[in-house]
Amino acid sequence: TPTTALYKPPTRPQHGADSLGFLLKWQAWIPKDNYGPASFKLDVDPALGICIFVLSTVRYLANSTSTSFAIGSVACTNAGTYNLSNSGQVFSYSNSELLCSYDNNESKVYKEGSFTITRYDLNNRIFSGTFDFTIYKEGCGDTLHFTNGRFDKKL
Repeated sequence: TPTTALYKPPTRPQHGADSLGFLLKWQAWIPKDNYGPASFKLDVDPALGICIFVLSTVRYLANSTSTSFAIGSVACTNAGTYNLSNSGQVFSYSNSELLCSYDNNESKVYKEGSFTITRYDLNNRIFSGTFDFTIYKEGCGDTLHFTNGRFDKKL
């Protein structure tokens, strides 16, 4: 039974609330380290008219396994929607329990979807957005659907 009722997406105020979360296989996925909640990392570098924007995090589980997740772009300069199928967009997901990883550079990884930067504020150093996408890799089991994704970060 889906547990979407238990998942409360991070807030949408876009004021740098340091929040990230999404649904994966109908289950809430939020960052977690070995000692409790973990923050997530956001790297933004708008040098030379291009931008490197990478959102990354990890979730450690009780059985010594972990999952990690990252999305981003090497060609963003402002708020907008970035299609993961286009060149310049990056994503990765790995699951140590399944011994599977998905990377945008792998030709055998199917990817569809996008992420949207709704606030790209260099002056106040606040970056917010949403994402929904699907990935699949032969030999790694089910298709993975990342839905209702939200992030809000102040650097």
